[in-house]
Amino acid sequence: MDLDTIKQEMENWVVNYLDQPSKYYNNLRPCPFAKEAWFAQKVNLLLGKKEEVCNQVENWNDDHELIAIVFDEWEGVEEWADGYNHYAAQKDLYLMVFDPTADGPDDPELLPEKWGAINDDVYGWVFIQRLAKLNRYSQILEKQGYYRNLSQDFLEYINTRRSTHG
Repeated sequence: MDLDTIKQEMENWVVNYLDQPSKYYNNLRPCPFAKEAWFAQKVNLLLGKKEEVCNQVENWNDDHELIAIVFDEWEGVEEWADGYNHYAAQKDLYLMVFDPTADGPDDPELLPEKWGAINDDVYGWVFIQRLAKLNRYSQILEKQGYYRNLSQDFLEYINTRRSTHG
C-alpha cells in the first residue's frame, strides 16, 4: 500500500463525499468537520494494525484531531476495537473502524467512483479521536436532524458510545 496514494484518496473522499450534502444525512454533510481538519493538517495518516493503534492511544498528544491508521487485512478488528474502546475511553479517546470486509453504510452516495477512488487496494481504517469531542459533535448534529434517516442499529451504536464511553 502506498501512503501517498492513500492520502490523495482520503482527500478525495473528504472533499467529494464527506463535505457534500447528502439526503441520507438529512441534507447535511456526512462529516461537516472533516474538511477543515484535513486542510488544517489536523489529521495524521499512518499504516499499521493493533500495535500502531495501541501506540497512538498510549502516546496521544492532541497535535492532531484525528489519527487515521490504514490496514490491509485485520481479522476481528471491529471486535478488538469494541473491547479496546473501554480502555481508550479512560483516556478520553475512541476508535472507529471501517472494515472493508464488513457491510458498508446504506448511503447510496458512497460510491468509490463517485467520490474519486484512485486506488485498487482494499484497505480499512481505524480512526482515533477525542471521545468528548466526538460526542459533542454528534449531539450538535443530532439537533440538526442528522440521524433522522439512519438505521436503528446505527442509532443504538451512537447511544451506546455516548452512554458507555463518557
